[in-house]
Amino acid sequence: MLGEYRRKMGRGLLLPLSAEKIGQWVFDLNILWEDIPMLQDSTRLAKLDSKNRIILNQLAERAFVETPGLHNTTLAHEVGHRVLHVDTARDSQMPLRDFICLSQEGKGEPDYPEERQAHMFMAYLLMPYELLRPAIETLGQVSWRGLYNMANEFDVTISAMRIRLERLGVGYVDANGILHASRAEANGQIRLL
Repeated sequence: MLGEYRRKMGRGLLLPLSAEKIGQWVFDLNILWEDIPMLQDSTRLAKLDSKNRIILNQLAERAFVETPGLHNTTLAHEVGHRVLHVDTARDSQMPLRDFICLSQEGKGEPDYPEERQAHMFMAYLLMPYELLRPAIETLGQVSWRGLYNMANEFDVTISAMRIRLERLGVGYVDANGILHASRAEANGQIRLL
């Protein structure tokens, strides 16, 4: 997928990777804005519909403007649904159900398996290890400022960056919101080097 994107760009991968271009160029997805009714306890950010369209919620436009990286992260999440959950061989024979992306602010990772899978896809797509490794090496000591700078550089939300790095063993935020160098250090392990 990233190889196809690289070919269409005509150059190597440069940050930030654009989920919009990947969706359009590699998967022929149309991206548009429409009103998607809100739920009582969640904000519907976007959906992938059965017509190969990613629809961003116009009613959540303020969240997209105010939250750095949310637009790119949300689009990549919806591309993930397209890649992982849509059977293109059956596309013309059977109506597809819509996938709705809900805001999970402050709740960590999504609860449903398909949502977790799309979220993981987004992380690997926008923060591939080959591009993330050099950024981690220059990060030095883990700090909130460093994490926010990396999130900005990759054009993803701070939550997406934090979770991606935690899975790589770089940084960990405990239940009190305190940032540690790793989960092991948060649990009392002493760093030797």
